[in-house]
Amino acid sequence: MTPTTDPLRDWFDDHGWCVDAREWYDFLPAADCTAERVWALCDRGDWLLWWHVIAGTPREMLAPVVYRAADRACREYAPAALQAAGLTEQAQSLRSLAPVVDRATARTAWDAARDVWAAMDAAREFAGAVAWAVWAAMDAARAAGAAAGDAEPAAWVAAEAAGDAGDAELRRCAEDCRELLGPPGQLGDHR
Repeated sequence: MTPTTDPLRDWFDDHGWCVDAREWYDFLPAADCTAERVWALCDRGDWLLWWHVIAGTPREMLAPVVYRAADRACREYAPAALQAAGLTEQAQSLRSLAPVVDRATARTAWDAARDVWAAMDAAREFAGAVAWAVWAAMDAARAAGAAAGDAEPAAWVAAEAAGDAGDAELRRCAEDCRELLGPPGQLGDHR
């Protein structure tokens, strides 16, 4: 790729950012195209997690953000969808889970979400939106468990789960990134 006069854009280009991120960035006023401003303005947690992964943030530092996303998916989003579909018992089983805060609680959440999925699949009593919400909960819990293992797949799965939960979750994940992680360590390297 031909370098531009924007080192941050060049850095993102070199690391394969997605089309949506590039379009968002290109819409920013030139004054906001610094690493610090982009970090502060971006409301997509999946993009901020990706930035951390590409910048080489150690996986143990990403885990708290991934666990929070998994917790919301398992104990908020999936139960709300289940409740709306009239599946109160299944909703309550996920709401009653312990908070997802580590690999063990992520595994417990994944097992519970998998059990709900199996029960719903066997009964064929659910709508597509409910199924996807539970699937997202499973993915988020799996990502949280993987966060202690391989950071890049964990971040991608968490980003996918966050994407499934919608724009509100992406904003919440971005807030978590800013609160728990701060900007990537290499932030100053691509001004």
